[in-house]
Amino acid sequence: MTIGARENMRMPTRTHEKKPTTPPVYRIDVVERIDDSPRRRPDLPSLDVGLTIAEPGPQLDVVWDRRRNKNPDRWGVIRYDLMDDRCFDDRLLAKDHQHIVIRRLTRAGHAVNGRSTIYRTYVIELDGSRKPHHHGWLYVGQTSKSFEERLAEHLDPDSRLGSPKVRKNFLRPRLDLADTNVLFDQGDALMAESRLRVRFEKLGYAVDGGQECYERALDET
Repeated sequence: MTIGARENMRMPTRTHEKKPTTPPVYRIDVVERIDDSPRRRPDLPSLDVGLTIAEPGPQLDVVWDRRRNKNPDRWGVIRYDLMDDRCFDDRLLAKDHQHIVIRRLTRAGHAVNGRSTIYRTYVIELDGSRKPHHHGWLYVGQTSKSFEERLAEHLDPDSRLGSPKVRKNFLRPRLDLADTNVLFDQGDALMAESRLRVRFEKLGYAVDGGQECYERALDET
């Protein structure tokens, strides 16, 4: 048999075609933490909010069952009641929505993804003799620190975190004038201090601080 004949008898080779891959679809999952993670409110569980490509239901249950087997003292139930049904082909869009879900649950009082910061407003009375045409002079603020720690920053001449007006004109704390509500989101806390400023200006006080959301607070009135 000639070489040419042998070549013609060879079996055709098969090309292995890659199966088309389905692009991932991203969703937000919410799971309770049962470890010693700090809480913002004692009656609300700490949560983890993440991205997943597992479909809600049996598929997602299997994913979290495996994680619980590895860390049985860390993960609790999947909170389907706190999840929504939105899904995304684009991971960046999914991340943006994840931040929206995190803020929603944070504002409700949950500690989310290990963050348990809380905020409060405060009021400091300044030397009103420098503002003779006003009922008095106040400084309003919000902080995630204790009031004592925040006041020390204001009064420390070497601190860049305090207000020079407070340091030079401090008279006394006026926590009796501050809101008593605990706030779980810094945006809400900034709005609360601006509302304080608007409230006291309407009562005839000169007010410093509370500038971040001042225009929005004015629009509410």
